[in-house]
This record gives sequence, structure tokens and C-alpha cells, in this order.
Amino acid sequence: MSGWRGDCRVCWGSIPCWPNRWREGREAVPWPVVAAILKCYYPAFSGFFGGLNSDIALDFLRRYPTQKQMQRFTETRLRNWLRRHHYPFVRRIDAMVEHVKQPVLPVAEHLQEAKKPLIGYLADSLKRLNRQIDQRDRQINQHHAALRALAHRWLKILLVLKRSQQRYNEEIFLHSQRRYRLQKPTLYAGG
Repeated sequence: MSGWRGDCRVCWGSIPCWPNRWREGREAVPWPVVAAILKCYYPAFSGFFGGLNSDIALDFLRRYPTQKQMQRFTETRLRNWLRRHHYPFVRRIDAMVEHVKQPVLPVAEHLQEAKKPLIGYLADSLKRLNRQIDQRDRQINQHHAALRALAHRWLKILLVLKRSQQRYNEEIFLHSQRRYRLQKPTLYAGG
């Protein structure tokens, strides 16, 4: 228990100033901060979905931002929620049900309620960040495809130019050979 408290001192002292900067859009949400906040105020969520980068994990955090809400889940309710949200890893559902049933580190209810808006906000901002990342990935892929097409066109142009240069060099060589053969030797008489 003391190690857990020691880890939480980091986020207890530094949380209040960050959400305002995030809301103003001046700064992205740092992932380690989110992990530290969840470790302190929602330790049951750790390892539930495997990570914070999936949309379903963030949807779960937005809908159930306290550990108390997560612990109230029954097996059928959890299965129905996962089915409604099209959870793709059906084999993990049994392990998730067991995860909900396991005892977790206690967090005072007043702290859970106090951090509920922050956790919901962080889940929203991470979801927005994921959408931005997906949008940038699509843009990068489009640019990559355009560059590949452009490189293919330039390669064709360079091959045509190389062939033209080779033909030109051959023509120059043949022309010089013909000129050399047509020239008659001239004798100069001294006089």
C-alpha cells in the first residue's frame, strides 16, 4: 500500500494546473500523466483492455469513469456492453469478467467522484487525439502514394531520357564514323 501511495504523490501535486492548459488547446494530453492518474484513482482499469489507445477502452472510461461503477458490473452486463460496442477479441471476454471480479486497491469514494470529470475529460481528449492521429496517418499514406506515383513517372522520364541520350551518342558516333570515311586524304605540297 505504501508503494501505491508513493506513486500517487506525483499526480496529487501536479494535476490541478494541467487540465486548464489541455482545455485551452495549448498542450496535448501526456500519456504518462493519464496512466498515473488512472493508477492512482482507478487502479481496477489497469490491464482491463490492455491499453489506453483503443477507442473501446476510451469509451468505457467515458461511460464508467470511476472504479466503483466498474465494480458494479455483472457478468451479463459486461458481456452485453462489449457486444454492443463490437469488441473484437471475444477470447478475452472471460478474462475481463474475471478481472472485474478480482479485488482491487481501495480508493475513497469522494476521491473517485472528485476525479470523475477529469477522467472523463482525459478519455475524451485521448479519443480526439486518436482521431487526429488517424487523420494524419491517412494524410501521410495519401502523400506517400502520391510520391510513389510521382517517382514512377520520373523514373519513366529518366529512362526515356537515358534511351534518348544513348541514341544521340550512337548517332554522333555513327556520324563521326561516316565523316571520317568520307574524308579524302589531302596531300600538302611544300612549296
